[in-house]
Amino acid sequence: MTIILGITDGDDGGAAVLRDGRLVAAVNEERLNRLKMSIGFPRFAVREVLRLAGVDPGDVDRVAMAAKTEIYQSVARPNKGWFQEASAVARVRNEISSALARPLGRFDVARNAYRSLKRLTMGRRRAGVRRVLHDLGISAPISYHDHHQCHAFAAFHAAGYNDALSISVDGGGDGSSSHIYSMNGQGDELLNRIDSFDSIGNYYAYVTHLCGYRASIHEGKITGLAASGQPIYQGLFRSLITYEDGQIRNRARLYHRAAISALRQMLPADWEHADLAASIQAHLEDVVTRYVQYWLRRSGRSKICLSGGVFSNVLLNQRVADLPECESVFVFPAMGDGGLAAGAAASVWRALTASHAESAADGALRHVYLGPPFSDAEIEAALRASGEPYRQYDDIEGIVA
Repeated sequence: MTIILGITDGDDGGAAVLRDGRLVAAVNEERLNRLKMSIGFPRFAVREVLRLAGVDPGDVDRVAMAAKTEIYQSVARPNKGWFQEASAVARVRNEISSALARPLGRFDVARNAYRSLKRLTMGRRRAGVRRVLHDLGISAPISYHDHHQCHAFAAFHAAGYNDALSISVDGGGDGSSSHIYSMNGQGDELLNRIDSFDSIGNYYAYVTHLCGYRASIHEGKITGLAASGQPIYQGLFRSLITYEDGQIRNRARLYHRAAISALRQMLPADWEHADLAASIQAHLEDVVTRYVQYWLRRSGRSKICLSGGVFSNVLLNQRVADLPECESVFVFPAMGDGGLAAGAAASVWRALTASHAESAADGALRHVYLGPPFSDAEIEAALRASGEPYRQYDDIEGIVA
């Protein structure tokens, strides 16, 4: 029996356990520490997934860490949103990158220099992870896996397809905002990578912030708000970020605070929140569906697996599913960064397994009830402790409906 513990210690940190290739437990730290989408090492979640899987810490064979570059937080903290970043180092880094994005963003050497600086500010992570795991009684070998590989491998592993395109799109991670893999029983091939500088997910985050919500947390509110507006500013977004020949390009070369400032200047004084939401939603659907369609045609695949925070957008997913080239689509249920732990574990399992075909079939996700259950007795005890009035119904579904 092979036990792989996957861990993500960034945004929406959590842990997952693969036992002989099957995902048997997965919990995010926010469910246990009650801090929404908390950031940092998920100590509670690690203990809980091992308990749920019936595994002692000493029985773990491999530890798979999601993301190669991540800020180290030994204890999870609240996620305040992208533009409310608590770390002074991160604030300074984002201010510098905002200022330099337009003049230098098109040069590879400048992007690489920025990422080297970013890695230096995160250098304590590997030593810190070893210490925490030791404290938890885990001594297994530790490996680190690319952010977008984790997204894409999580989705393909869970889908149960024999072959497919696995496509990730998000705000960014490990220097990318999208990967596209062609995957089957013989292996996997990275067909395309989009730099994090060219992230359309970031532009959706800028609109979230402009509309008064917290970027990287409240994007779903923009998706809902879009239904109440008209996409009258879509032309504006076309001038900023667009689809070109199988790629997504940040034409305006804007990032972070500089992008927020530019959008404010470009919008009329009387702009409406709903119209701005409708505009970025329409543009996201247009750009990403064209991007997906291009790679479906080029690869000759007809089944696709989707992951990354951008694919939490159900309207976009419907557009993708409706593409004539798409026979079948699987969206990984934890498509955001909260699902990276499962993807890191799947990456290790795929590398260890002699027959990729067998590992794909065995790994198909049968249900999403992978966290701790709560009995009626536990629920009643919590209600009693709260002092709130309550009643128990035999037909609770009918009463709620």
